[in-house]
Amino acid sequence: MGNVVTQKGIEEIDQNVLRAVYALNMCTVSVSQIIDYNDVYILEQEYEAILNNLNLETMPKADALKNILIELLNTITFFRIQEIRKTEIEKKYQQKMKNAIWSAIPNLNVIVAGGPVAIAYSLASQVGIGYMNYRKEKNNALNEKEKEALELRITAIEQFNALRRELFTTAWELAEEYNFDDRLRLTEKQIKQYNKILMDQDELRKYVRLEAIQDKFEAFPPFWYFFGHTACYIAENKDLPLEPWERDEFRRKSKIHFQKYANLNKFNILREDQMTSAFALEYIDLLLLEENTDNKPKIDELIHIAVDMSGNSLDIKELCAIAYLKIGNTDASAELLKQLVNEEYNTITNAKLLSRIYVSQYLNGSSKTAKFDYKTLQLRVGENNLDYLFPMPEKIEEDSKLQLEYLEDQKARLQMDYRLAINELSRKFTIKFNAVMPAPDGYGDSSHDDYYSYSEQAIMRREDDFKRVLMDSTKSNEFIHELSSVGFRFKYIDILNEVMVAYDDLELWKK
Repeated sequence: MGNVVTQKGIEEIDQNVLRAVYALNMCTVSVSQIIDYNDVYILEQEYEAILNNLNLETMPKADALKNILIELLNTITFFRIQEIRKTEIEKKYQQKMKNAIWSAIPNLNVIVAGGPVAIAYSLASQVGIGYMNYRKEKNNALNEKEKEALELRITAIEQFNALRRELFTTAWELAEEYNFDDRLRLTEKQIKQYNKILMDQDELRKYVRLEAIQDKFEAFPPFWYFFGHTACYIAENKDLPLEPWERDEFRRKSKIHFQKYANLNKFNILREDQMTSAFALEYIDLLLLEENTDNKPKIDELIHIAVDMSGNSLDIKELCAIAYLKIGNTDASAELLKQLVNEEYNTITNAKLLSRIYVSQYLNGSSKTAKFDYKTLQLRVGENNLDYLFPMPEKIEEDSKLQLEYLEDQKARLQMDYRLAINELSRKFTIKFNAVMPAPDGYGDSSHDDYYSYSEQAIMRREDDFKRVLMDSTKSNEFIHELSSVGFRFKYIDILNEVMVAYDDLELWKK
């Protein structure tokens, strides 16, 4: 049996070699995703990653890598164009199907020009011809569509083959140039197995399956993130029947895997990397659980990594701001919160936190600009939201007293907001719910919301309209027929689903 590359062995390998292997493996993953998924969204992701997210400073300057990246861009562009062609083929096919239907319709000039007997004879003689024309045109359209689709598939196979050929050439030339152990190079087959494991919903089984293939992924940082993430998830999932010592063991393993990711990813070849941000934030939570003050420098470093690699992901910046608050670094947190408020991301929540920091800075004298920063924040959130900010005192007061007053005020304000929001939601969907039962034609003002409200007057009005129409024998039959086609059960279920969505989207959750 061959020697397995150990963690120590990996750390002893030259960083340039590891960087080259990592770049090659990332290209292999890109090729695998393009071939396996052939999805426009995946294509756009890969295109953006290559053009706008590669860190050319840390990327190995090997011609073989440059060539495979160019080939990847060419392939992605080809399939983006192919999606347009597929759409056009379908549109052309649908148009030909419409033309086929028209070819089956009898000659309208003959119908209009002739008398009743001539019309009947003409229609009877053209029925068979019309149907045959339709079948002929339909078959021609379908054959042409299938022929064009086949040509696209053949071209796609040729494109995939060219991409795989370029990938093989890249692997060959890099292995020759950097002389790395071939065990570090991933194959498409290994990547497919890895992707299937990541989709496993049983986290305990997923961890064991990842454990079984870890020796194949020694030089692939993303593997070690997901390995650590899975261990961390198991440790914190209270639904799993684990003893405390077992959870501690999974936390220990998670830290080992995350540290392995950190060691491998020192040469990150991406300018922005949300996976690296996620790794840092999850690692921080593990370190915070230890309640060890010696971890603070490490946590500080990890938050800096998470912020640095977050790019334009405001949700990650939000988590970083909270992480800074957890370790008492309010100045750094304030900078991130200010950015989030300016970008109008969770504005009210972040403005609350930011206002609290400014007031604390003013009270403890740690910032000479605290009051100015607070006024700038007030202008940013607008007059309608000023009451949600932590109040800035005119003079130095006891912090705990201000906090108690603020909490009492916010409690009353939230109760009022909840009441107004729920009442408005109830009014809106009561009207939609009542409107499922249609108003009888010609009765009432059914276009007005008040007609379907839940007031006693509106209910009586609708009942009177129903009674009047049901007492009219002609109109009652029409109304009953209309009721039979309403589909009450499905419409009521749709409204209940709308209620749940609207409830989740209420603005007050962001305050």
